[in-house]
Amino acid sequence: MARAAPTRSRARAGSHLDAILDAAEAVVAREGMGRLTLDAVARQAGLSKAGLLYHFPSMGELVGAVVVRHTSAWHAEFLATYERLRGARDTRPAVNTMMATCLAGTHAWSGAERARSRVMVAALVHDERHVEPLREVYRSVAELLKRDALPPGAAETIHLVVHGLWFHWIFGLGEVSAARLRSVRGALAGIGGFAVAGRKAQAQTHDRTHSSRRNGKRGGR
Repeated sequence: MARAAPTRSRARAGSHLDAILDAAEAVVAREGMGRLTLDAVARQAGLSKAGLLYHFPSMGELVGAVVVRHTSAWHAEFLATYERLRGARDTRPAVNTMMATCLAGTHAWSGAERARSRVMVAALVHDERHVEPLREVYRSVAELLKRDALPPGAAETIHLVVHGLWFHWIFGLGEVSAARLRSVRGALAGIGGFAVAGRKAQAQTHDRTHSSRRNGKRGGR
């Protein structure tokens, strides 16, 4: 029993940190990246600025923590889906995971998700070093895509198209609708030389992926 207190303490600390990171994302969603300041985050989180600085002594550390949380959650979700498909003897587990995680439905393209993505753009503007977690995930996914049974250049093209759509959406150059996702999936299937999963299979993958987002702290790209 004596050892339970540190665990509770860590859990409370983690909850406080998540609340602060949620507050940072809420500021970006409501007011834009230019309004992301320590004062604004403290107000949103219901903390004094001193209380915020206790956890995050600088804007750089706060933004870096948002980036790490976002990318780590998305990567964990991607790998879980990848391992499930690989276990089912899918010959293209990485590209089908990309389809399921990013292109299966509009749930992955919510306003809250766009706010989290914009924080990562703010991180790049603030300090390029904060983008390293995103680079690591990109490299990891790119390596898995290379292992799929795809025509030469197809894996890289699919990866670039998905990320291009992501940046297009982050900057408000266009919205992501169900019809648009169907069109992109069909085009990528033609590039990759494989058939898009039927509606039933897509629905099952969508449900599993969406459930993991609800049960975990974050989804994302």
